[in-house]
Amino acid sequence: MTLSPWVRGKSLVWDFTCSDTFAMSYVAQTSVFAGSAAATAEIAKRRKYDFLLDTFYFVPVAVETSGVLARRASASLKQSVRG
Repeated sequence: MTLSPWVRGKSLVWDFTCSDTFAMSYVAQTSVFAGSAAATAEIAKRRKYDFLLDTFYFVPVAVETSGVLARRASASLKQSVRG
């Protein structure tokens, strides 16, 4: 969590997770759509921390072992680099 406001007066809270691209539970999806394991993890994190959205700017950072970032994580990282 950032101590100072990050976006719209809200502190940034993030949660990082890394999904195994080649796990048996994901391989059917990831072989068709790159990033599907990360996208699934991102959705689960947003649901888990939905209660924080009124108070904090929450970013789920989901990546796969193959290096593919989920959409929201990728966009948030690009935004923070631009400033």
